[in-house]
Amino acid sequence: MKKLAFFIFLVLVGLKVNAQSVTDSVWVSPKKELTKFAKAVNALGQKNIFNGQLITIFAPDNEAFDKLPASKIDSLLMPTNKAILTTLLNSHIIQGKLTSVDIAKAIHNGGGQAAFTTLAGTKLVAKINPNRNIILIDENGGQSIIKTFNISQGNIEVFIIDSVFLPKI
Repeated sequence: MKKLAFFIFLVLVGLKVNAQSVTDSVWVSPKKELTKFAKAVNALGQKNIFNGQLITIFAPDNEAFDKLPASKIDSLLMPTNKAILTTLLNSHIIQGKLTSVDIAKAIHNGGGQAAFTTLAGTKLVAKINPNRNIILIDENGGQSIIKTFNISQGNIEVFIIDSVFLPKI
């Protein structure tokens, strides 16, 4: 499951493999607002083939990572913290490909909120705030606004969010 989550993140940010062999490949993000996210993904150091599972990814943009202390980011990117980084990244992925319409319907049907379980086993609660933004709330009370909706990439639906979810580890 950890390997799947890593590849899912690679697909999310539209990463490309150079025409070299997989072991020589360099992962590059074509989305400027997701370069720090790509760096976190690359820190896992795995290159696996996506198995076609339908998923939704809430990808923090560069500004979201800038909200974290630099020491926290540096620590997460250390090879000894791969398990923690994997949990953090999996806290941004849910099974099933959802669009913004699907999320809005789930919020409406849930009486004003919808709960989703991430691949890390954590919960994200979706609500609509007074400004009509869809916000996500993690188990620690951290909130993130969805900034960009419905970036479809094959079996994956991507949303760009403005905060990094920090699961209890």
